[in-house]
Amino acid sequence: MVKKLIISLFLVLLAVGLQAQQKAVILKSQITDIREGKRFYIHTVAAGQTVYSIAKAYEVSTDEIFFENPGSNNGISVGQQLWIPVISKEKELKSELKSADFDFFYHIVKKNETLRSIAGEYHLPEDFIKRANPGVSDPLREGLYLKIPAEMAHDRRRDNSNEETDETVSFDPSIAVIPDFRHVVKSGETTQSIAGQYHVDVHQLKAVNVGLGNTVTPGDRLRIPQEKKKEIKQEFITYKVKKKETLYSISRQYGLTVQDLMEANKGLTTSIKTGQVIRIPKKVVTDEYLTYAVTSKTKLNKLAKLYRIPVYEITDANPGIGKRLYPGVSVKIPVGDKTITSVEEVAEEDVVPEEEVAGEAPGSIFRKDCHKHLKPDTKRVFKIALMVPLYLEEMDSLDVTQFLQSEHDDFGPFRFIKFYEGALLAVDSLQKQGMKVDLYVYDVDQSITKTTRAMQNSELRHMDLIIGPFFSRSFDQVALFAGNFGIPIINPLSFREEITHKYHTVIKVKPGEEYQPELVQKLLQTDYSGAQVFLISQSAYKAADKIVELQNVIRETIPNNVAVSNRKLYEIGVGVAQRNENYNKSYPVPVFKVEGQELYPDILSTDPDGTTLFANHLTKINYSVDSLHPFHRKASAARKNVVILYGDNKAFVMDVMNRLNQYRDTFDIQLVGLPVWERFSGLNQTLCSNMKLTYFSSSYVDYEQENVQDLAYKFRKKFKTDPGQMGFTGFDVTYYFLHALLYLGNRFDACLPEYPMTMTHNTYHFEQTARGKNFENTSWNILRYRDLRLIKLNPGY
Repeated sequence: MVKKLIISLFLVLLAVGLQAQQKAVILKSQITDIREGKRFYIHTVAAGQTVYSIAKAYEVSTDEIFFENPGSNNGISVGQQLWIPVISKEKELKSELKSADFDFFYHIVKKNETLRSIAGEYHLPEDFIKRANPGVSDPLREGLYLKIPAEMAHDRRRDNSNEETDETVSFDPSIAVIPDFRHVVKSGETTQSIAGQYHVDVHQLKAVNVGLGNTVTPGDRLRIPQEKKKEIKQEFITYKVKKKETLYSISRQYGLTVQDLMEANKGLTTSIKTGQVIRIPKKVVTDEYLTYAVTSKTKLNKLAKLYRIPVYEITDANPGIGKRLYPGVSVKIPVGDKTITSVEEVAEEDVVPEEEVAGEAPGSIFRKDCHKHLKPDTKRVFKIALMVPLYLEEMDSLDVTQFLQSEHDDFGPFRFIKFYEGALLAVDSLQKQGMKVDLYVYDVDQSITKTTRAMQNSELRHMDLIIGPFFSRSFDQVALFAGNFGIPIINPLSFREEITHKYHTVIKVKPGEEYQPELVQKLLQTDYSGAQVFLISQSAYKAADKIVELQNVIRETIPNNVAVSNRKLYEIGVGVAQRNENYNKSYPVPVFKVEGQELYPDILSTDPDGTTLFANHLTKINYSVDSLHPFHRKASAARKNVVILYGDNKAFVMDVMNRLNQYRDTFDIQLVGLPVWERFSGLNQTLCSNMKLTYFSSSYVDYEQENVQDLAYKFRKKFKTDPGQMGFTGFDVTYYFLHALLYLGNRFDACLPEYPMTMTHNTYHFEQTARGKNFENTSWNILRYRDLRLIKLNPGY
């Protein structure tokens, strides 16, 4: 049952009069004045004017007029002068958020509230509120916007206000530093916090950086002292290769490189077989922490999997650690009975038996109880907040007669209404399964003031789950609020990577780009086996780290040599000869070149069932410098030419596609588009089909699937329209997370990664990210153009 619905578009439409009311035009006053440092319009109220109509004319909210003109909320009179801000509260708040040096969200002061009572509401010391709001003191004015510092923000402000001497020490060249590495200071960091990240003494950190004191400036590059290394005895566990696994995928599971595995297994190559047993290196520790030295770029969740511990244990032991780890960084790994490790003089019975380890997914030891006792909690009432943009204020002065006579595809209330309707169907479906739901719906769009007003509802801090908001600034505010109260908050539409490491309780539904390289690898091993591979990027600098990672994956995947059938090569030679007008068929086929290699037709014809080896290397193309010249030189007429085109600019992508299409008569070209081509609209379908474009998408609805047909039928029956992308997404997001709450209950955070579910538009399979209780979907749909149709590839990838 929906306990509280703040909106109902249909009821609002019916409530609006069928005839437009003629309103007097209100012009902005030419008179301005300054009060308490702010500039105001001085508006004189005329007959027929209301606070609402005046606010609309001046593009401010009615609350702003009430706040600046005490008593106006009880009514206004003709001739009364109103002070109206020249800069609206919305612009003021956006400016504050943009220039702020700490994270905060807003609280609107209510009648009789004090700094102490507000601090108590948010579980913060009163002093933190005061430092976040200089010059503010009791008594507080009703309607005042007060900054509430988010977790850790108050610590940073305390550090910034510390008046102790900025102590430096003498430079000491004898202290060894991490070679070829500099730490780049981020906003909010201090000398002490940086020393803590690398587990070095703060005095040593100062001693290797001339002039370094207690404070640092964002952008500073600091040398980092090396930790003293202990001698370790290398030990191993065994691992049995599973179906479709590669050396790369196994190395990624355990946070290693392919080179690490090859060094641990003499004679090991990238060609491994199902059932093959390989050794996985273990680490030796002598105290409560293992220090892991990062030698190549990796991710924190991969490191957690290596040692079979939750990500949060590593983040707790390493304050300030990020989601990505770079060479030279040292990470403290908590040691316990859950960690894959070995300690000196370990008793025989304490060692994990190899047969228990082989073939087991890292990290599963912690989630072994997730599938036990999966019973729906039908007694508990779950409180769910849905924050969806419905733009109800656009309905206030709607001329229905005129509205119904014209097209309004861009009408705000229509943009997201299907998401809301899909969510209602999901709630209805779960209620029929016995779930008790109190659904609170808030009209929240990109307006900060509107978002802040929604956050003043006292029930919001008691939610079990918040879905939305959909716009970035509003989401950021509510994410800080949700983190303060430990409430999971779902972001259903954004690809922004930063939301999973900037906040504490965010669940990102859109999959991350970091999961694409492994899919590219599988494509190269299956659909594009033996192909000539090209990687094209727009420039050498844009998304350089992601492109380098992709390069490494491709190079680790493709073989050094590829064998091509002599019969096929001979046929190519004949074709080359026949294109020469002077060629006489009675003469032998002349020598020809393929991939720069001279081939002799007489030799090929004597062994048609044999093969010829060709060197196989990735060709990286910087398009802004090289255009397609490297492709023209190295493209093969004897095998597929797979072009992996990395770009987020449509004009760049279309230019490359048009140029590649000109080579199709000579070469077999197949295109892979990265990273998020679903954002491009209006791509040439013929070009896409010509090159069998394959790309990854966060959403694909197949109307041939039974679950899709069933939802579409229910949606049409209830709302008299098709669900569309928003309707399917609204249903999927709401159904999945409410279903997880129903069955996982208090184990929601711990067990979400073990709760995958195939929905109407994608599979949801969440993994914990590097910070707090944040999660991100790992599943992409793989789509391909075939005969002018877009199809989804087999989900076996």
